[in-house]
Amino acid sequence: ADRIAVAPFNDPRSWYWALPVSAGAMLITLLANGRVATVASAFIAMLFGMVMGWSAPAMLFALVSAFAAIYGASRYERRTAVLKASGLVGIVNVVLVFAIDCVQDGFSQPARGLLQMAAAALGGALAAPVVSFSLPILEWLFNVLTDIRLLELSNLDNVLLRRLSMEAPGTYNHSVAVATLAETAA
Repeated sequence: ADRIAVAPFNDPRSWYWALPVSAGAMLITLLANGRVATVASAFIAMLFGMVMGWSAPAMLFALVSAFAAIYGASRYERRTAVLKASGLVGIVNVVLVFAIDCVQDGFSQPARGLLQMAAAALGGALAAPVVSFSLPILEWLFNVLTDIRLLELSNLDNVLLRRLSMEAPGTYNHSVAVATLAETAA
C-alpha cells in the first residue's frame, strides 16, 4: 500500500479489513460447535486488535464478523452453506466498516470509506475459499466427521451406495427408511 501513489489506496489501514478474520470462527464452528467458536472468536478478535495497534474498532469488527460467521455456519444443511455464510459475513463487514468510519471520521473521506467497505466485502468473500480449502485438510488431520462430510457420504453418486442400490435394492431401501426414521427421531 505504501508504494501506491493514488490517495485512498496508499493507506495500509484500509487494507486490513480485507483479511478474512471470520474464516477461523467458521472453521471452528464446522469442526467443533458454536460455543467453542464463540470463545475462540474472542481470542481471535484480541489478536486482530493487537495487530492493528490495540484498536478497539478493529477488535469489535473482528468479533462481530466472527459472530456473523458462527451464525451463518451453524445453520448449514448443504455444501453451499459456506458460501451463504461468507456472503452474510461480507454484508456484516460492510455495515460494520461503514459504522466504524461514520463514528470515527463522520464519513468525511468518502473515497477512503468506500475503499474500506470494498475491502471488508472482499474479506467476507475470501472466507469461503479459505474455509473450503482448509476444512477437508483439518477434517483429515484431526479425524473429525462433520455434517458436510456426512452429506458427501450420503450423496447417491457415491460408488458404494450406487452399487448397493443395484445389487441389493431391498437392503438399500430398508437402510434409507431406517435413516429417515432416525433423522426424524433425532
